Amino acid sequence: MREIDRLREVELPLWGRIRHPNIVTAFTLYETPKHQNMYLMMQLADLGAIASYDSEFKFTITGKVYEFLQKKLGEAAGKE
Repeated sequence: MREIDRLREVELPLWGRIRHPNIVTAFTLYETPKHQNMYLMMQLADLGAIASYDSEFKFTITGKVYEFLQKKLGEAAGKE
């Protein structure tokens, strides 16, 4: 089974059923005619990009997301 077929038949239906305020919803998957690229249509995420990779593929969370996570963790700690 090709990777795009597996994504379309197995994973996308699961992503489409997930309903949680902190998880974006995936709607559909597109493939270019020559099968060189795949595009995933998803719900808009208001915080934009959540991370980036540098030239050494080091994962870095963006400042806006880091601030959001710190705020939410602080709120959660205050509820305990």
